[in-house]
Amino acid sequence: MTTPSGDSLISNLPAAGTMNGTEQFIMDQTVAGQTNTVTINSQVLGSQLINIPSALPFTVNNIKVLGGTIDNTTIGATTPSTGVFTALTDNSLTANSFLYSGTGSLLSTTTAPTNGQLLIGSTGVAPVAAALTGTSNEIIVTNGAGSITLSTPQAIGTGSSVTFATVTASNALTSGNTLSLSATSNTSVGAQIELTGNGATTPNKFIRVLSGNFQIVNSAGSSNILTLTDAGDLTVPNIDNTIIGATTAAAGSFTTVTASSTIQGALLSSTGNIQGPATGYSIVTATGLSSGGGIQIFDGSNGNKVNITNAGAAVAVFTSTGINSAAIGATTPSTGAFTTLNASGNDALLYTTTNGQVITSGSGNQVTTWTKTFDRNNTNFATSTGTFTAPATGYYNVSAQITFASHVGVVNAQYALSIIGNGANLVTGSVFQQSTSTDLVSVTASCVASLSSGQTIVLQAFQNTGSSVALSTTTALNYVSINRIP
Repeated sequence: MTTPSGDSLISNLPAAGTMNGTEQFIMDQTVAGQTNTVTINSQVLGSQLINIPSALPFTVNNIKVLGGTIDNTTIGATTPSTGVFTALTDNSLTANSFLYSGTGSLLSTTTAPTNGQLLIGSTGVAPVAAALTGTSNEIIVTNGAGSITLSTPQAIGTGSSVTFATVTASNALTSGNTLSLSATSNTSVGAQIELTGNGATTPNKFIRVLSGNFQIVNSAGSSNILTLTDAGDLTVPNIDNTIIGATTAAAGSFTTVTASSTIQGALLSSTGNIQGPATGYSIVTATGLSSGGGIQIFDGSNGNKVNITNAGAAVAVFTSTGINSAAIGATTPSTGAFTTLNASGNDALLYTTTNGQVITSGSGNQVTTWTKTFDRNNTNFATSTGTFTAPATGYYNVSAQITFASHVGVVNAQYALSIIGNGANLVTGSVFQQSTSTDLVSVTASCVASLSSGQTIVLQAFQNTGSSVALSTTTALNYVSINRIP
């Protein structure tokens, strides 16, 4: 075929060669040494099938397929079919980059990624090439050429030795949660935790569970300091470097031994042996304390000094050869000499009233509205009503005085003060007027009252002058004093 120069139109080519049927062949601007275009049209003029820009002698740089098939495989149209190509090149794409479908479904690429970068999506916009980032003290990311390495600040495998500044199990003690340290196969140390402390020597200690026993172990891990069994048995080699316990107890020195609750069962005997109730209890140094049906305090030669025995009905009988060399106790108490006896829990109180309460004629009036001078307990006297309530069964010493304010006297008029114990008149003090002069009238009364717990004492004033008379408002002229006899 002769290469035409300039625009040429070839129509109705024969069947031989590259053209078939009545298709048309158009050579546009075919000039040697320049870029030319070869267009193959259908028999309908103007309907292009293939457009081939080329330089002589037909070296193809690119082909634009406008319709039809390649290798008898249909391509294009609304729904593209499969095509087989040796290579496809798009010079608009970035080399060594990520390919993605961009705006209008056009193929696009990212910038060329650096070591460790991945294609990472972003909602509604084009994906980007970006690297993973770690979290301080948690995940470390190391990027390499064609590689990404994730690691932790320290090894955390099942066989690793891990170090943390603090470990907190916030739910370990709630229902159904247990913080567990398991070492069932270790028969030499069991499940063991090392506590690293301070100090010039032996700064560390171990706590562990071994063979079913809880233990505290020394700094070297070679000796048990303390062992506790499930039965509650405690083994301690020594206290204050003094050996204690074992089958035959050794001597131990203690500054104080305190039992915060009731001690039952066997205690130390006078010989240091463990004894039960049948032979009595004893704790001995130079002197001793034992119990054989009671409590005994005795000297070093087992001579009893004080016996406290149970007399029944929660009554204890206290007997002794003496206190400060004076015999006391037994059925008939003996005389004893004491420097001080103090019953600090007993009531001791003094109250006064200056409110000028009006006492009507012919009937008893309870004296009210008192002011405290002192009161040891501050709980048993009601100032508003003047009522004293006994906190315990016993004997109470009561003394009182009221003073009627100055008024015109009535001959033979009675002025009285009664001490009323739990509603009954215990004593009444009275004064009878002998003249019609204008005077103050004072009346006193006192007694020892036997009261049961919860019973009361009140004062009642009386006068029958025929008119109401007020009490004096002068300080200390109206008072009541109550104290419990030890």
